[in-house]
Amino acid sequence: MLLVTADDAVASAIQSALHAANAEAHRATSAKDAIAQGGSLEQRLDMVLTDCHLPDSDGVAVMNHFRQFLDIPVAVFSQEPTLEKAVRAFRMGALDFLPDPTDATDIANLVQRVARIHAKQVELITSSESGGGVNEAVSMAMPSDPSLVSVVTRRLSHWYAPACLHHRVSTRPINMALMEALMNAIVHGNLGVSSTRKLADDWDGYQQEISQRLAEPELASRLVRVRANLVGSTLSLVIQDEGAGFDPNSLPGVDELDIFSTAGRGIAMIRETMDFVTWNATGNEITMQKILSEAPAESAPPA
Repeated sequence: MLLVTADDAVASAIQSALHAANAEAHRATSAKDAIAQGGSLEQRLDMVLTDCHLPDSDGVAVMNHFRQFLDIPVAVFSQEPTLEKAVRAFRMGALDFLPDPTDATDIANLVQRVARIHAKQVELITSSESGGGVNEAVSMAMPSDPSLVSVVTRRLSHWYAPACLHHRVSTRPINMALMEALMNAIVHGNLGVSSTRKLADDWDGYQQEISQRLAEPELASRLVRVRANLVGSTLSLVIQDEGAGFDPNSLPGVDELDIFSTAGRGIAMIRETMDFVTWNATGNEITMQKILSEAPAESAPPA
């Protein structure tokens, strides 16, 4: 866990409560510090607990970062709680809002809740590995549950991190591309949710539509299959959904995609990050490749 607060007394009380609940936390004293630590602790973070009031920002800014870029659950607390703060936190995707961060019972319940979520996530994912040496592969199958995206990403990142470290390539942009591809496979592929509401800035309606589709057994039972292989210094990630697919030829050209736009941002970011990106003819499978070696590639490597 990462605890974010500038208040030493509150930090001490929370650390004591965590210790009693057989948990521990790294501490950050500002939003900037939290984001910096998050990058180095990404593989070990189960959640973030942040104060609403920070010297350089607020807890919502911290939550936005960890939810958007690392997809890690975030709980928020305030020593001056109000209904407005609680509603804002939950609307932004907070796992919980603690009106009294020094309440040991609330802290223990939060730790148990995160543990149950993590245990459920681990049970729902199947995986297998093969190969060795310069040719390695791993495959996974996950249900259409957006909360599992971060778990799958962390597992795969742990698998390809040694190769990235060897070639001095950061795993962070690869992780972000993988998360975008997995989320697209679940939301747009298996659940069939369009980007229409996002284009209209109707985020509540967009999230509601996702929840409604997840409540339909036929859609919720669809799987996302992930295959990753490392051949020499070429990392390939293949994500396949069980949806109807789309026409890849309908996508805008590389120069036309906007990484800052509401819709299409994910595909733009994937193309910006990975060296080679292709889809199958039916559009329900994406292959992303990253050349880890420093030598430039003259042609696309084998899949």
